[in-house]
Amino acid sequence: MAFEGVVTDMSPYGLCVRMMEPVPPGTPIMLQLMRDERFSDPLATPLEGLIVRSTVTDEGFVDHGVQIQRAEFRRAGQSRPVHIERRRSTPYRRGGQSRMHTIDITIGDRGTQRSGR
Repeated sequence: MAFEGVVTDMSPYGLCVRMMEPVPPGTPIMLQLMRDERFSDPLATPLEGLIVRSTVTDEGFVDHGVQIQRAEFRRAGQSRPVHIERRRSTPYRRGGQSRMHTIDITIGDRGTQRSGR
């Protein structure tokens, strides 16, 4: 069965699809993102997903929360996963002398006498 819908929100872990037809939570689906409004030009390869929630809107549409089932990525020709080291951040300095300095510059002879200070 094929249903048409519009993606209203997307993240790396899932997306929200607004449709006319309700699909019960727990239903595994194949999701094909399309490039055009006639649903004829595919945007990418199909994704496996799982309906995790359904909410009926005031306009009569049904918003479906879809969790994307992501496969583990492996590089070709390698037998072990790639380890990426995190960058070490410099710790926040507490106390001590600040690096910020202020300077008061006067150009010419004007403004050398200050009143009110």
